[in-house]
Amino acid sequence: MNLNKSRITRWLERSPTWVLTLYAVCTSFAVYFCMYAFRKPFSAATYEGLKFFGSEVDLKTAFVISQLFGYALSKYIGIKVCSEMTRGRRLWTLAGLILAAEAALVLFGVLPGEWKFVALFFNGLPLGMVWGMVVLYLEGRQTSELLLAGLSCSFILGSGMVKNDRLGLVAAFGIMISGLALMGGSTFLLDAGKMKGDACMVCVRLGVDLAYVPFILKMV
Repeated sequence: MNLNKSRITRWLERSPTWVLTLYAVCTSFAVYFCMYAFRKPFSAATYEGLKFFGSEVDLKTAFVISQLFGYALSKYIGIKVCSEMTRGRRLWTLAGLILAAEAALVLFGVLPGEWKFVALFFNGLPLGMVWGMVVLYLEGRQTSELLLAGLSCSFILGSGMVKNDRLGLVAAFGIMISGLALMGGSTFLLDAGKMKGDACMVCVRLGVDLAYVPFILKMV
């Protein structure tokens, strides 16, 4: 018996193939589903009547396009990064990508008005590689097609549910949308058991404060 292996790994090695398949589908689905909590929180707002630097382009449209540019560029970067990723670095790299996306959401709260598109570009940049990192765990198996089909289902549920959850935050806290992204990521980490309550409270407080930074800067 290899004592270096985790209890879950040893259990899966003794289990039938269908157990491993079900486990892989559920875990990969959960990981990519959770990624949407760091990609879509800003979309809960309507930004009605706001334009991008006085142009005819709606501010929300500019935000989405900026994030997509970062997301698309990340796919090309991921061709090299994911293909050269060693097995021992996958988990830490995946966690680092999520934390980088959360840091960009902090920047989203700090930047004024139209300049928030910069933060969303850097938010999409790490998140575009999350898919490739998850697929590394699923490819090369006899049931890879089934595993990838289960992973793809996260597209259907993730975006809509995260958006509805963040709309609830708007109603509950009555804050401006610029602080919503940071609060959204923090409460999600709390729900997942990855952040302590006091740390989450600090982030929520910071999110509230960040909502007013652009307006304070205009008054100075």
